[in-house]
Amino acid sequence: MRAPSGVICTRWRHAADISGDPDLVDIGTVGEDPDGVRRNLYFRDCGSVRQYVWVRDEPPETVATVALSDLQHRLITAPVPELSPPTVGYVNLETWLATTDPGTLTATASIPTLSVTATATVESTTWTTGDGDEITCDGVGVAWTTGTPSDREAPCGHTYTAHGSALLDSEPFTITVTQTWHVTWRASNGESGDLGTIDGPTATITYEVGEIQTIGTRG
Repeated sequence: MRAPSGVICTRWRHAADISGDPDLVDIGTVGEDPDGVRRNLYFRDCGSVRQYVWVRDEPPETVATVALSDLQHRLITAPVPELSPPTVGYVNLETWLATTDPGTLTATASIPTLSVTATATVESTTWTTGDGDEITCDGVGVAWTTGTPSDREAPCGHTYTAHGSALLDSEPFTITVTQTWHVTWRASNGESGDLGTIDGPTATITYEVGEIQTIGTRG
């Protein structure tokens, strides 16, 4: 239940406290839903308006799934590939596969008296390279940087053995990238748990692969 714009609300309190007298209960404050789950009535004051809400006695794990849904549908986006070479690879030359690191993402869901924060991090990244291979690497991979030795093997890489370029009368390769996220949760009451892994959206790019021509001369 949202507060009116610009209005400061008090914290949610169990409606059994509505009179301020611990020995006096003004209204029925406890009920039971058809599925047998207990519910409690809470209230808060937002300016001159008093709001009420029934809250089920849900365990933290249930509230955590609400935060998880927020992560899935709002925060976790398709990966951003960082290839090296970035736009055109070459036959028999390893392409480094990596994505921009999205960092740690969090989302919090709350009910009166309890809030739960879900935390997601990239566990692995799966690449389909367009030539029949599929590669799964830990985390987001490692992007190539200036100064990296030319003979260093990529922590996450792929070597094309055939060209794919309009300049060579062949179709560029279609690469898809999907990341698997590991999600944990922690509640305001001190409890915590693990929600396992989820797959994020898939990114699709085209990647040209050319050939390095060599010219030999006779001495």
